[in-house]
Amino acid sequence: MAAAVLGSAEPVTSPLLRHGARAHRRRYTRIALVWAAVAAVLVALPRVLPLPSWTGEVSLVLLPLAAALAYDATAASATPWSAASW
Repeated sequence: MAAAVLGSAEPVTSPLLRHGARAHRRRYTRIALVWAAVAAVLVALPRVLPLPSWTGEVSLVLLPLAAALAYDATAASATPWSAASW
């Protein structure tokens, strides 16, 4: 793709740049919202369906998993493009 854009067959090398604090915060906010929605459903289900009362407490177990997923998404995000290269 870069060869077609740049008009050169040479390989393009660029260091990976980490995303800023806003991207980090955005990933944690998104996973927190998803966790809150899942937790709300798990708390409400025993009131509507014949499920055990501890179903809502399962959401507490999912919180560390959600945090680990957000951390992994943040750690894995890097891009070869910087704002200065645009």
